[in-house]
Amino acid sequence: MEYTLSVLKDPCRIPELIELFRTGLGETTEAYWKWRLFTDNGQPDRPVAIVIDDENGKMCGISSVLPVIYGEGLSMRKCMQFCDWVVHPVHRGKGLIRMSYEYACAYYLERGYDFIIEFPNDNSYPIFQKYGFHEEPHINCWNSTMHLKSLHKKLHDFQIGDTEVRFSAVCPLGEEAFSREDRQYRSSEYLRWKYDLNPATVYHWVTIWEREKCRGYIVYTITKGRLRTAVNVYDWEYTSADSTLLNEIFHRIGKQGNYISVWGRYSQEQRKLLENCGLRKKEGGTRLMMKAISEKGVPFPLTLTRIDTDY
Repeated sequence: MEYTLSVLKDPCRIPELIELFRTGLGETTEAYWKWRLFTDNGQPDRPVAIVIDDENGKMCGISSVLPVIYGEGLSMRKCMQFCDWVVHPVHRGKGLIRMSYEYACAYYLERGYDFIIEFPNDNSYPIFQKYGFHEEPHINCWNSTMHLKSLHKKLHDFQIGDTEVRFSAVCPLGEEAFSREDRQYRSSEYLRWKYDLNPATVYHWVTIWEREKCRGYIVYTITKGRLRTAVNVYDWEYTSADSTLLNEIFHRIGKQGNYISVWGRYSQEQRKLLENCGLRKKEGGTRLMMKAISEKGVPFPLTLTRIDTDY
């Protein structure tokens, strides 16, 4: 059987994509894919879905790819990340994953991308080994001390000296952007797309202001389990080395659950900040793998927060 690979450009095919997902990764929604593939995200490139059609034009495989920019200027690197791979059971064992991988590499190399980053599970880990990826140190999880009560009261803005902390349901940033050579580039437009427009999850914002200049932010969710409620920090940036204010913020948002969880791979300075806020590191089960596809290669060091590991 012959197969055809292409980038999905017709939103009318989303129901086919959803039906294919049910055969491998479970339920998903049309609203989610319209947001992810067909909504401007403030980045040079949007995420794409690479579809594989059989000779009858029926979708039988898909890989979705997230393009990411790290750093800016001369240190900028363009990165691609495979987020989903689904092949219909009838077509498995016919090399469709390799076809999709080779198509995506050629597609993004032509567009100036430099490396691939992956967070494989036990099933996909051998695949990336076979494709020549090298493994980096594991992502760690930083947790606060567990407490029994969780308070679901509305959080109120507060001020300490010239610094004001604001709580909001949407991104309040203007044209601010937070960028470092070792970190994913985050414009305010991208942050709004990623969190405010995402139909899958409700996110909460904390922003830190000094004389109306933003000094940092925290984006988090409240996840209720059967026995405990977790405050999961998905993204954060803080421009000060003083942990006093950050500690107070973590203390306040932490009361909304039984503990705080922060995933990531951090610089020594950021690790010190987290430790000073009472968070303790434990080894995470998430693997990190990379592969260069251009002469620029992989930036080093590379700092990753949960936004990079959980699309």
